[in-house]
Amino acid sequence: MSCPHIASSLSTQYRNTSFDGIPTRSSSSPSLNDYLASHGLLLTMCFPSSCSFGFNAEFFSASWIQQDLGPRIIPSASGVGLILDPSLVDIQCIYPTDAGTLSRDKKGCGPMFFDPHGGSKGAASYKKHPIKRHLAQKFLTDYKNLNFGRNTRWEDIDCMEFFDLPPIQFQRLWGYTDEDGNNSTSVQYYQLAALSNENFAAIMGHDVCSVDLEPDVDRRQFPLYYDAKSWDPLDLKEVIDLEMGFIQNHTTSRDWIWNEFVISLPVELPPLVLGVFYVNESYTGKLHKRREAAQRQAKTFGDLPVFILHNEKNWDGDIFECDKNITEGELTKRTNTGHQSESRDDWQHIAMIQKHLASRRDLRFEKMHVVSVV
Repeated sequence: MSCPHIASSLSTQYRNTSFDGIPTRSSSSPSLNDYLASHGLLLTMCFPSSCSFGFNAEFFSASWIQQDLGPRIIPSASGVGLILDPSLVDIQCIYPTDAGTLSRDKKGCGPMFFDPHGGSKGAASYKKHPIKRHLAQKFLTDYKNLNFGRNTRWEDIDCMEFFDLPPIQFQRLWGYTDEDGNNSTSVQYYQLAALSNENFAAIMGHDVCSVDLEPDVDRRQFPLYYDAKSWDPLDLKEVIDLEMGFIQNHTTSRDWIWNEFVISLPVELPPLVLGVFYVNESYTGKLHKRREAAQRQAKTFGDLPVFILHNEKNWDGDIFECDKNITEGELTKRTNTGHQSESRDDWQHIAMIQKHLASRRDLRFEKMHVVSVV
C-alpha cells in the first residue's frame, strides 16, 4: 500500500469516533485490540530524543487519540513518535490522563514510588526497615540544617522551598482520595508540595515544612493522575468518559489532556510499528531536525513510511500527511507560519510541559530524596 493510501486509511480511523461495539467487562467481543485497530490511533512518543528504550525499561506508554479526543498537543520534547499496530500490542492498564507511569510501581500500573501508603519508596516501606528509616531521618535533618540552618524550625520552612519546586506548578494532581485519606466518588485535587510533605512527615514523625500556597487552577495546567488505582483495559469506555469530562471541564485546561496506555515491552519493537511521524509544531524552530530524526528512525525500522502529524487548530485535512510529498520550501514555509495564531506565552508553556515530560522526573527532587542514602 502506498504512503498516501496509508495516510488516508489512518486518518479515516482517526475520524471514527463511534463507541459502538466497544469491549467491556460484560461483553469483550470484539477484543480491545480489534476495536482499537479500526477506531482511533495508538501513538507512542519517544523520550528523550529517539525511539529506543533504556537498559532498565520494563514497559512503555502510548496514547489513544481520535477526533473527539484530539491530538491537542503531543506530549513530547523530541516531536517524533511511532504509530503502533493495535492488533499486536499487549496493553496492561490504562489511565484517563497522564499518570506519570515512569514513576509508578508494578511496571507502570501500581502506586507512585513515593506514595506514602503503598509506594516502594514511600513512608510505609521505611517503617518496615528501622535502619533504613533512621538513615532517611538523618539525611533529611542534614539536608534541612545545610539549607535552612540548624536553629530554623521545620514549620517555618515553606514546602515549595524545601522541595525546590518551581513557583508555578503546571501539574494539577488529581485522584479520588480526600484530605482525610478516605475514598471519594468525586475527583479531588492535590498539591505536590503537600503530598511530598505527607510522605516525609510519616518518616520523620512530624511535618518537614509548611504548605501555604493554595492550589493553582491556571487554565494552562494539565491534570496528572496521582492515586494508586489503574484501570483495566476493558474499562476503556469508563476511562474515555473520564477523559472527556476533563476536556469539557473549564476549570482544567482542555488542551493539555491525553490518556496513557501502559504496554508490555515486546521482544522486538519494529514489528509493532506502522510508521514514524513528526509533529507540525514550529514554535521551537526545530521542524527540520524533527524531520531528519523521523527519517533516520524510519530507516532503522526497515524503511517505514514517514508522516507529518497535523495538530493545528484550523487544519481541516487528514491528520497525517506523507513526508515525501512535502518539499523543503513547503517545510520552511510551515516553520515560519505554523502557529502564528497562538500567543508566545502559550507556546512557551507548551515547551515547558514538553521538556518536563521528556524527563518525567524532577532530578533536583530525586537527588535530595531519601532514596539516595540507601
